[in-house]
Amino acid sequence: MGLFNDLMKLTAEIIYSFSKLLLSERYDDPVDTPAFHHKVWEYCCDKARKVAVAAPRGHAKSTAVTHAYVLAEALFRCSDFIVLLSATEKQAIRFLNDIKAELLDNQALVQMFKIDSNFIRFSEKEIIFQMGTDKKKVCITVLGASGGAGNVRGAKWNQKRPNLIVCDDVETDEEVANDARREKMLWWLYAAVIPALSKGGKVRFVGTILHFDSLLERLMPATTGE
Repeated sequence: MGLFNDLMKLTAEIIYSFSKLLLSERYDDPVDTPAFHHKVWEYCCDKARKVAVAAPRGHAKSTAVTHAYVLAEALFRCSDFIVLLSATEKQAIRFLNDIKAELLDNQALVQMFKIDSNFIRFSEKEIIFQMGTDKKKVCITVLGASGGAGNVRGAKWNQKRPNLIVCDDVETDEEVANDARREKMLWWLYAAVIPALSKGGKVRFVGTILHFDSLLERLMPATTGE
């Protein structure tokens, strides 16, 4: 099967070691991994189908989740069909470009996971690559939340639905300022995103809360005051 098997359980400790060993030196102005990222990875590795992480801007949430966690999910064979969603397709493409750079230029990573440099598909919006001695295939594709419900519901690869959807900053300041558009985002989540998952698939939300009634705020645990 190669270096890793399809039954591996991903943990925050594995992602931390993976990031420190293979990713951190390639970041701009790398620093020690903050405790916040450890906690985020614990949440992402939880068995829950839906996980949401919210934090102010400047906490490198996308680096922790949409980069390091997504790469670990793919390379440790936990998810083989991953969809990246953001408010716009253009933003989602930027996330994919960062992943492409690791798979193409990070030689330590390429060698460790035996990534085939001849990608099966290599486009602006989607990559399909092989890794390991068994040539395990992985597909990572991007979509914009602005594309509508059908854009997500129709996502398929090799007759399978996504087993991981990552929603990174799917809301905008303009959208959360409008009551109807906030309700539309909630409908989009429960009528399109979650039904698009495969059986056993999971969705991970990450972003900054932009409104007290935003989708991300509604996904946060309820709190009570004294």
